[in-house]
Amino acid sequence: MNWSAHPTNDEVQREYDRIWSLLGDRQIEDLLDGPLVTDPDTLDVIEVLTELITPAVFFDHNLCAVVIYRIVNLSLEHGNTDASCFAFVWCGMITAPRFGRYADAARFGQLGYDLSQKPELKRYEARTCMCFGSVVVPWSKHARHGRDLLRHAFDVAYRMGDFTYAAYSLTQLVTNGLVVGDSLAEAQTEAEKGVEFAEQARVGLVVAIIRSDLQLIRTLRGLTSKVGSFNDDQFDEAVFERHLASNRAVIDYRV
Repeated sequence: MNWSAHPTNDEVQREYDRIWSLLGDRQIEDLLDGPLVTDPDTLDVIEVLTELITPAVFFDHNLCAVVIYRIVNLSLEHGNTDASCFAFVWCGMITAPRFGRYADAARFGQLGYDLSQKPELKRYEARTCMCFGSVVVPWSKHARHGRDLLRHAFDVAYRMGDFTYAAYSLTQLVTNGLVVGDSLAEAQTEAEKGVEFAEQARVGLVVAIIRSDLQLIRTLRGLTSKVGSFNDDQFDEAVFERHLASNRAVIDYRV
């Protein structure tokens, strides 16, 4: 594959259009019963592309889209793999806002989740459940329906030793609590646990994300120096802002 590090919108469009061409007369749901990939070269390519998704999120959004759509196309051509579950959910996540096809995006997301529940396709179950529960589910149901998926994602990632995605799952649990309308006391407890876990796992991005959520919760509860300020005895807003400004990846992620 010869790709630019910064693909154009036209390149993304071509890879996206190819999905529908390869799908043909099949329904999205028909892919659930597709064959499994057996060709070792195809498996190797999909493996490399899957590991590229997360860094591509931080590097170039078009590159991320091309990578995800290529995995989907390889799955349509050759069959399903563990990575197909993750890619189908991601396909839904980026297709909805980019092309406005929310119904189809939700179907791709559901496909990815359903595939991840097959005993032979469990490798990326934690990542798949986290993305499905935090992004895709709230398009068609109340956000509370995604919470069990997020807790399951944490449990699976922790059990597998994937502490990075376990920590990511906690960011989504905190957000879910705020969106659903949990009591602020409960949300604060969840956020404090999240910060503690992310610090122990040394996932600095997640520490920054949940710490900012925690201070939002604390100021809403009147526990900071004044309402609207994140400052308290253990947190300095100016120091935190300088930390964010010095780390481009954190800023880009939040945007």
